[in-house]
Amino acid sequence: MLVSWWWLFAMVITGIYTGVMVSYRSVMPAVTYPFTTVAEAVNSSLIPVVLTEFATEEVLKNSHPHTELAKLWRKVVENNSSVTHLEKAFHLVNEGRHYFVTNLFYAKYDIALDYKLTGKCRFTIAPVRFVPSTLHWAVLKSSPYKEGLNLALQYLIETGLVKRWIEELLSSDLDTCLKPREASVVATPFPLEELQPVFLLLVVGYTLSILVLVIERSMKKFLKSRGQRREEVSSRNKALP
Repeated sequence: MLVSWWWLFAMVITGIYTGVMVSYRSVMPAVTYPFTTVAEAVNSSLIPVVLTEFATEEVLKNSHPHTELAKLWRKVVENNSSVTHLEKAFHLVNEGRHYFVTNLFYAKYDIALDYKLTGKCRFTIAPVRFVPSTLHWAVLKSSPYKEGLNLALQYLIETGLVKRWIEELLSSDLDTCLKPREASVVATPFPLEELQPVFLLLVVGYTLSILVLVIERSMKKFLKSRGQRREEVSSRNKALP
């Protein structure tokens, strides 16, 4: 009887565990951004990280004191979150308490580089833009190199070389990391390692149930034998004159 109840309990627990694991492995939740504006980024509990001596740091540092960008820079200063190496920035972001502030191209390049190294989409880009234009290569207006640089850049852009170089530089799977993920159901195989707790539960539970059954039978025999001895002693006492 005890073994039957245990198997019923084990089947129920196994069914619940399997259902939870199936939903966990097959249902992919939608990605939600922690913020979508600079103001939300400033008021977020997350800490901004910037690379020292990069253009983004200069933009934030030289912003008007009453703007959201200046508040963002003060948050960087207060938390001492200006780092000198990209690996350190990635490490902080991966801990879950920081976000990395950089320009769009470098953000894509950094994410593509991390994807090549790890094979995983660990990062994405929040839809927050705060610089109205891209950065340029500035020269003096009277510089003799001005026209030559303009013609060279125009040639590179019109021939598609810039676009080709960027595509070659960035990973072909970068869109997978950058595209907002919607909730979906996917077929995911179960590794044997994730099913080990179920088998362990069955083996341990079955072993305990057998042990309890043996103890119960032994106690039952012991009590029965003890009762018989008492009856024999009682019968002998009654038979004495």
